[in-house]
Amino acid sequence: MEGPSALIYLEVEPEPEPEPVYGCTDPDAENYDSEADTDDESCTYPPEPCDYISVYSLYLDIFNNSVESVYDLDCDGQDSNEAFIMFLVQPYGSNEIINVTSNVHTVTGAEYDTWVTELGDFIDSNYTHYNFTWSMTYEDSSGQYWTVYQNWTNVEFEVEEPEVSCDNLSLVPDSLILGKESNNLTLLWELTHDGVDDESCYLEVEISITLYQNGTFYDVSEFHKNGIHKVYANGDIYLDSSIVDIFENLTSGSYEVLVKYRIGVEVSQDFFANTVVID
Repeated sequence: MEGPSALIYLEVEPEPEPEPVYGCTDPDAENYDSEADTDDESCTYPPEPCDYISVYSLYLDIFNNSVESVYDLDCDGQDSNEAFIMFLVQPYGSNEIINVTSNVHTVTGAEYDTWVTELGDFIDSNYTHYNFTWSMTYEDSSGQYWTVYQNWTNVEFEVEEPEVSCDNLSLVPDSLILGKESNNLTLLWELTHDGVDDESCYLEVEISITLYQNGTFYDVSEFHKNGIHKVYANGDIYLDSSIVDIFENLTSGSYEVLVKYRIGVEVSQDFFANTVVID
């Protein structure tokens, strides 16, 4: 049996739109998200490399017996880089390096920062003028090394001499040698002080000499007769018949002396020398 056709209407719900995945969609960024399909402006990038370190300022600072190189270094990028510093000194006119020092700094951007590399004691008494060389070496992002030099030549360096103190000097008596020249006697006394070895430091002494012949008293030359003698940290005192009259034209015999020194009014103990025979 034929009858009217039946129409069936089905209502189909559309599939929902997928939720966007937010993130950084730039593959060159540090935080690139491969699953993100919507950029949320969160991308971050590495700082620009520091491929050039410039010397903003550089000068020498001279004081006492030392020299400093003072400098400010800047990077052309946002990233940091290491700078290797070498600072050396040579006598003017010579290739000899008498002192060298080094330093390493991490340089970041164009910050105002001052570094110091100091040369220690380098003074040579043979020289008054010096050459100073400062260098900086760094590596760029491609692995190439660069070096910057600065030279200061023929720099005069005045050394401050330390003050010499001659206070509280004490005498140090040592060997006392009786000798002869023909029928005249001589006396060599190693008499020094314990202070600084400088010509401005000395003690003034007087010397008395008692002379014995063949074990018996022969004569005496008192303090005031033998002059005033300067005693230094190094040296000796030499007396002969031109200073000590009792040393002159002696007859044959065996001679000995007893010697004392005097500083102001203070008189030393007795000192005896060797025996000398005059024929």
